[in-house]
Amino acid sequence: MLTVVQDEETEALTAITQLLHRAEWRDSTHAPALQAQLASRLNAPQPHLRHLAITALPVTHPDPADRAATLATHLDTEDNIDVLTTALHALNETLPAHQADPILAAGATARTAGPTLTELVTSSEDSELSDLRGTWVIAHLHGALRAKTPHATTTVDAWFTDPANAEPLFDTAVAALRPAFSFDANGPNRTSAFRLIRTAAAALKTRLLSMPSDAQAMLAADTLIEQLLFACGKSDTTTTAPHPTADQKTRWFHDAMPALEDLAVVSHARSCYHLLETLEFLINEDPLRVFYTIAAAIKDDSYLRYEQLGAHIAVRIIDQYLSEHRHLFITQPQALTKLRRILEIFTTVGWPLALHRSYALGEIFR
Repeated sequence: MLTVVQDEETEALTAITQLLHRAEWRDSTHAPALQAQLASRLNAPQPHLRHLAITALPVTHPDPADRAATLATHLDTEDNIDVLTTALHALNETLPAHQADPILAAGATARTAGPTLTELVTSSEDSELSDLRGTWVIAHLHGALRAKTPHATTTVDAWFTDPANAEPLFDTAVAALRPAFSFDANGPNRTSAFRLIRTAAAALKTRLLSMPSDAQAMLAADTLIEQLLFACGKSDTTTTAPHPTADQKTRWFHDAMPALEDLAVVSHARSCYHLLETLEFLINEDPLRVFYTIAAAIKDDSYLRYEQLGAHIAVRIIDQYLSEHRHLFITQPQALTKLRRILEIFTTVGWPLALHRSYALGEIFR
């Protein structure tokens, strides 16, 4: 973490920055001298002074092209991770996407200071790199979603086309992208976000079908499932979190359901449980389609069958279906077969609740 030394120089530079944010000072005859004081610290040996100078770039380098050139230099030569993060944040926040994109591309392929930015943000999952990684990912998402700039778009598409091999960037990207695919999201970013989500889910399905025990794919799928659960609008009834309207829920269902269907290939108990929570929330949108996805997620050999929470959510879902959608199992014999199979998976292990429902099933349909 960057240590800011609270000395007279720091206080003076902070005061100058605050003055230059005022139009009357920025337009005054004193402005060039004040700007020069700040700009001279861009190459200071002390990291905290370089940090202050970079955060002041909008007032010391008001011309975007000049500011872009300065940031490009710093991203190429900076060796302090915290100051590098500051420069990357300034690039993202103060430059148009079309100016930021070639600078991101340059930092991804070569840097005078040593490792490329790509190498730095993928080298490990250490907390000291988390801010840099998050800022790097957000900068690319902004370029890809808002402006479809070439480097950012190609990079983001690569993360979501092969999520298992894009860790830890895929994890970071999905979490950062969630506001764009949440139930209350609107605008063009939503369409792009769901396209990326469905692309990732399809890629993970293919990989997990061919290599069910692939740890990287399982972790990526777990991340995606968890973020979809957070995004759908389901929340604990004891919280004050907003819930989707009927229209929002239906719209989210149609956008997300193809991804949820692909993710039903997961076998890890935690992933299965979170997927079932999301599907349970969506039952009334299309009961039969959701039930078939639930049945696909509850596999004969899934570790979920050993978990008490797994047995509880399976029985809870079955109870809802028998209470509200019993006709499906009368008119759809295949659905009834799948329902019996789900109960059998948990009764074989010996969960009492599942045993009770299984014994009662014959009476229900008599």
